[in-house]
Amino acid sequence: MYSDVVAFRDSGWGSPGPLPPPEDRPVGLNGRFELADGLYIVRIGGAMTRRISRGVNAGAIEDSLPETYTFVRERESEDGTWDQDGILRLVIALSRLIHPTSLGLEQSAVLTGRITDDPARITVIPGPVSGPAAAAYITDADRRNWLTERDAAQLRELLVSYQARPLPARVRRALWLHEFAACTLDGAVRWALFVTGIEALINVAFDKIAKQFTVRSVGLAVECGVPFSKRQATRTYSMRSRVDHGSATSLPVDELHLLIATEHVLRAAIRRAILDAQFAALFQDDATIEGRWPVPLTLAERARRIRIALNNLIGRTIP
Repeated sequence: MYSDVVAFRDSGWGSPGPLPPPEDRPVGLNGRFELADGLYIVRIGGAMTRRISRGVNAGAIEDSLPETYTFVRERESEDGTWDQDGILRLVIALSRLIHPTSLGLEQSAVLTGRITDDPARITVIPGPVSGPAAAAYITDADRRNWLTERDAAQLRELLVSYQARPLPARVRRALWLHEFAACTLDGAVRWALFVTGIEALINVAFDKIAKQFTVRSVGLAVECGVPFSKRQATRTYSMRSRVDHGSATSLPVDELHLLIATEHVLRAAIRRAILDAQFAALFQDDATIEGRWPVPLTLAERARRIRIALNNLIGRTIP
């Protein structure tokens, strides 16, 4: 028996001040919350938490931050490789679609047994505790930085839907761009990744790229019930261009709310595509995207198309 674990330690939970109402407290405080067979969230606590902490930290130094909760995957496999089939990485990525947290892999490990076993008899094999995805960050620091039981219930539903049917390649790409952004500290880079994630869903041509984004991102937002105006879309894409082409090297503080709004659109669209098969089908090919969210032609573009049509009709070139 092996147990793959990812412990979450957050300074916000348990800090001085009044406790949030019960419905806003972290999942796992009242026992394990089942996500799937052998996969659950729980607050381990006690000696086992300290054993895991010492096992994954350099110098076997115990963490000063208390455990908020831990993702646990129990398996019978004899392979001691952490998360060999990628299920924990997937569940963490899906959880950010429900509610973003700064859970990374810096507290990941394989245990040679169950979390209820004697900690002294358990071997802790560190997972990917450094490198890509070891740390994660949240865009909106004013929101709680943990999942509640309500969030966990939605995560369970999302996981079932994800595993029930294959997703269009566009949606899978957008999901992992969203996850890459969560593991990136630099706000300007996060901006580019969020916009690219939306473009992965809606960009179908190499011309009118900015217009495709401003029209279709608003259309996505409307369908997903997320506030996002054409003005916001235009400013978002303008900022993305400044980041990509080097004129902006950091995230302006006064634009943080716009970054949060852009992330919300991407998160809502991916989540709906996972839960709603008909919505996901829109992203199977370019034609369905163009049909659902058409980009209006300018007068010059209309005139050009008319000239091409007439040329084809009469067999000669009209200037």
